[in-house]
Amino acid sequence: MRKAFVRLLVVSVLLTVVSVGLQRICPWSVDGPAAPVWESVHEIYTLKNGIIMFWLDHERFPTDLNEYYRLHPPVSSSDTTDNYGNEYLYRLTEGDPRFIVYSAGPNGLDESGLGDDIPSDGEESQYEFNCPEYYPCPSYCEYTRTAAFGVAILAWAATILYMIYSVLLAAIRIIFPSRD
Repeated sequence: MRKAFVRLLVVSVLLTVVSVGLQRICPWSVDGPAAPVWESVHEIYTLKNGIIMFWLDHERFPTDLNEYYRLHPPVSSSDTTDNYGNEYLYRLTEGDPRFIVYSAGPNGLDESGLGDDIPSDGEESQYEFNCPEYYPCPSYCEYTRTAAFGVAILAWAATILYMIYSVLLAAIRIIFPSRD
């Protein structure tokens, strides 16, 4: 039983070493490759809420973003551009919603909120921001690192469970000694 525990412990330690080694080769990205898309989505929602506040203050929507920016100046010039370096786009629409704010997306082409544009028209749930269209796809290194990390976690969980099993088994043997 001790041999099995030692083997399991050695495997857990080796997998942890492999996982740490892969971490050094392929560092973990805190923001992840999709961060520019989600930062743009957040900024679009902030701009959309600002335009709604404009409507509440002035009882009309701004004719363009320049009018909005004149009355509500952005903190920095980067607040007027998406994470692909393009100006945010705005247009009034018929029906509900009355306007749309969007990013031209990674290709930089205004597709009226369609194509690879990142919209704020209330239909965001229909959009899937996938790689490689919106951001670089994870590399094989990142997949390997993630898999090694997961396997190391499972190995340590198995080691801990085996330790608990061993302690319980020893306690049972002490409480209920063998009558042989």
